[in-house]
Amino acid sequence: MFIVSVWTIQQELSQHDPQEIWQKLRSIPTLKVMMAIALVVVNYIVLTGHDALAIRYIQQSLPYRKTALVSVIGFAVSNAIGLTVLSGGAIRYRFYTAWGMSNRQVAQIIAFCSVSFWLGLLTMGGVLFLTEAIQIPEAIAIPFTSLRSVGLVALLAVGVYLLFCCRFQRSLKLGSITIPPLSWRMAIAQIALTCCDWAVAALTLYVLLKASQLPTFPTFYGIFIFAKLAGVISSVPGGLGVFETVMLLTLSPPIPSVTLLGTLLVFRIIHFFLPLAVAIATLGLYELRQTRRRQNLRRQDR
Repeated sequence: MFIVSVWTIQQELSQHDPQEIWQKLRSIPTLKVMMAIALVVVNYIVLTGHDALAIRYIQQSLPYRKTALVSVIGFAVSNAIGLTVLSGGAIRYRFYTAWGMSNRQVAQIIAFCSVSFWLGLLTMGGVLFLTEAIQIPEAIAIPFTSLRSVGLVALLAVGVYLLFCCRFQRSLKLGSITIPPLSWRMAIAQIALTCCDWAVAALTLYVLLKASQLPTFPTFYGIFIFAKLAGVISSVPGGLGVFETVMLLTLSPPIPSVTLLGTLLVFRIIHFFLPLAVAIATLGLYELRQTRRRQNLRRQDR
């Protein structure tokens, strides 16, 4: 995962001239760039709640500093690379098994975080698709003309999940796998946490764009969720290209396409690749530290 992460950054940045990236950054007011970076920090603080909640769900105990470390690295890698279960799951497996958890417990944590991702996407998509008039560009080939039907199905799915959590307060057995019951209070916390995560992510891009040319934030938020959903469904790593295409077709005009593309490039660097760079540096330092510790223990044994 470390190698894949480095390769992803290299491939993305190699497509753009460093001077081009610098010009795009300079075209955005410094205050807006700093606000966007601050929002990314807030976003990752919110994300640390997922693993903390998952640990509580499986009735285990770990210091917050440990769950926060796993969350930041795991989400930074999965957000940029995609394939959340495999990429973020590999990071979680590496850390949690080293801290004494079983494969079954790690699988439960990974499943909990993956379900949380979809719950937030479906909840906010459902609410915004039903309440906001989001126009689907003709260039986007989808088998429906309105997002309202998608919003209704999304909210029904979330409703079924909450009903299941309320009615079935017993462990569920699937062969040799036992799934602990999830209380409705924890399910609500799970949804609220993920919705907050999506809102902060959308706000990060919103502050980078010129406010005078933008729709209201709820409408923009709905477009953002629609673009994210398209990127996830496409299975393209990190939704690279798909997310930008949907945002471009939906917001341009009135926002000039050149301005929008430049801002989307800056957003991807700030929101995806800056956290990824921090994450792989942290992961590298952690692994180096663990290697040195093992070497010291071997020397002491001798």
